Amino acid sequence: MPILYILETADASCTHKELSLSVKLLHSLQEKKALNDEQLANLIGISINELAQIKKGDSTLSAKSKFKLFDGFGYVVVRDIVLGFLPSDLASRLIQLDTEHGKKINTPTKQTKP
Repeated sequence: MPILYILETADASCTHKELSLSVKLLHSLQEKKALNDEQLANLIGISINELAQIKKGDSTLSAKSKFKLFDGFGYVVVRDIVLGFLPSDLASRLIQLDTEHGKKINTPTKQTKP
């Protein structure tokens, strides 16, 4: 599932005064792991000044930092948080597709002998 695309789409729909989904996820991770700003910035690979700008809505997270943010939570947790912003029928379908995709990736392929 293109979770980065969903997150970026949700972020783009926010007004400047409204916290983006990325910023909400930052706050949530910081609270969940009891991190100070310096620890959070280090975890996602940015400077403390960049973090302050992002929290104020003056800057955005890079794709690389978003993936590090996802890693901080774990994929399924982030997926479910992001999908919580979608209509339930669409979210359920995306979870089903994601689960099917995961099974395909984790199923060993049969190798034929020469």
